[in-house]
Amino acid sequence: MRRLAIALLFLAGCAHTTTTATSAKPLTLRQRLDNMTTSIEKRDLAGALRDTDAWLAEKPDADTEGLIYNCRTWIRWGSGDKRGAAEENEKIPPLVARAGDKIKHWMLHYWWDRAYLEAEAGRSDDADRSRAEFERIATAPDDADSKHVLAAWLAFRRDDGDKARVEASAVDPAKDGDLQDLYVLACALESGGDAAGAASIRDRIRNGSRYPMKPTILQQMARDGARCQ
Repeated sequence: MRRLAIALLFLAGCAHTTTTATSAKPLTLRQRLDNMTTSIEKRDLAGALRDTDAWLAEKPDADTEGLIYNCRTWIRWGSGDKRGAAEENEKIPPLVARAGDKIKHWMLHYWWDRAYLEAEAGRSDDADRSRAEFERIATAPDDADSKHVLAAWLAFRRDDGDKARVEASAVDPAKDGDLQDLYVLACALESGGDAAGAASIRDRIRNGSRYPMKPTILQQMARDGARCQ
């Protein structure tokens, strides 16, 4: 989701620090995300998860906890553990229920991610229901692109290339820095016959900002080979 990429880049620049259980030296959020990115680049996904275990053990605030679970969702996804990814995502609703309105924005990520994972697993009806929940609460103007991206993914997973291309074409990739969004757009355009458009977006991914999703998506692209899986 575009919102998450923006949030990660913003939070990574924040000045607040935390300490680890093994060192008194504080780590900034930027350092944590850089370390996570490095682990994923090295394909040390178990190490990335261990770092998030230590982070959670420090009992961060609820908003940061939401970020950690979201990162864990996609670390597991990148490792091929799709069931584990779904289980990590399911930790968001009880967290929001405890913390209240101040972190309700994580429910946007929850429903979007749930629909994505369900569609990928071939559970089309479940994905439709999750997408409907996402669209019900995604009422801000800048949620429009996220709606189109999700619709493009669901259409792609149904082998409806024409619809996938139409939904993807509604998004300006130059204004979307979320590399997962761009991956979906590339798959959708490719499935609809726009190979050149898909190739251009893949170049944008390769040249995109460095954060944990970048190596995750690049590794998925490598697994895909010539076409999105």
